[in-house]
Amino acid sequence: METFIALCDWLQVQPGELFVTHQKQQQQDTDEEIIILLLGDKRLDRDTSYALAQIIKATYRYLLE
Repeated sequence: METFIALCDWLQVQPGELFVTHQKQQQQDTDEEIIILLLGDKRLDRDTSYALAQIIKATYRYLLE
């Protein structure tokens, strides 16, 4: 487990991001799928990924109200 956590730190990903069950994948909304893709995109730094993810979340909240 320590090695797994160290690898997650090195990859800069949350451990839970590496485990997605089939059922959980089916339940994810479009905005969540986009956010996962942004956070996993190695072309973007972590701060940019999180900023874009927050914009996506806010946009979906606004559109769905």
